[in-house]
Amino acid sequence: MSIAVLDSALRAGIVSDERVRGANARVPAVFRLSPRDLDPRAESGIESLVRVAIRDAGLRVASQVVIPGVGRVDFLVEGRVIVEVDGREWHRGEQERDYRRDLEALQRGYRVVRVDYEHAVAHAELVVAAVVRSASAAVGVGEGVTFLRSSGPPSLDVRGNVGGQALYS
Repeated sequence: MSIAVLDSALRAGIVSDERVRGANARVPAVFRLSPRDLDPRAESGIESLVRVAIRDAGLRVASQVVIPGVGRVDFLVEGRVIVEVDGREWHRGEQERDYRRDLEALQRGYRVVRVDYEHAVAHAELVVAAVVRSASAAVGVGEGVTFLRSSGPPSLDVRGNVGGQALYS
């Protein structure tokens, strides 16, 4: 939850990167945040929670990506899966626009996972499972792939995010 609060504070300009780094240096190492944990582009705390859950599953997540012909999306995972987080205040006009964008994204070869507030908060494991499954199918890895968190840098190839191993169930 602290990541969501810090993302929001950074976005609003309430705190600076410098102050976060300073505060981070004063806490015990076990509680320190990596600079990659924070993202001031997150437009809500719920986006922060979803981003961290997906990243912790070992997938590369880019925030607020502009895709030609589709527009700006909340997240692009592994370069092929669009994840959109719909907050509690989601109105009919936005739904219609989002449905059109989803169809355009699908026509362009992307997979789309749309997440509502309830699922993001109470059922994050289902959200992550859907994103992992979509990412594995999008890159042609196939059914039943389990992605492990990598200790190395993220790769463009999802299989590279498991240290060169793909575990099939």
